[in-house]
Amino acid sequence: MITVDSAIELQVLLKRYLAAQAASTRAQDARSRLQAGTTRARSTTANANWARAAEHRDRCADAVSEHLCALVRPPVVAA
Repeated sequence: MITVDSAIELQVLLKRYLAAQAASTRAQDARSRLQAGTTRARSTTANANWARAAEHRDRCADAVSEHLCALVRPPVVAA
């Protein structure tokens, strides 16, 4: 059952996910803009930034998924 508190929590999780998705896209774009003669340090930093942003995005997506599954799953009644 969806309550006001669970709807607010879901809204917060979705906002976090959208922000994380935007950050991941920005990091991916920055990484793709590197030119052919870029130093190893710059390319390593860009790869690390993108990987960190993508991992955070995935964690946010998992949190949203878990919250939605908890709302849909019927409660277990002890026998």
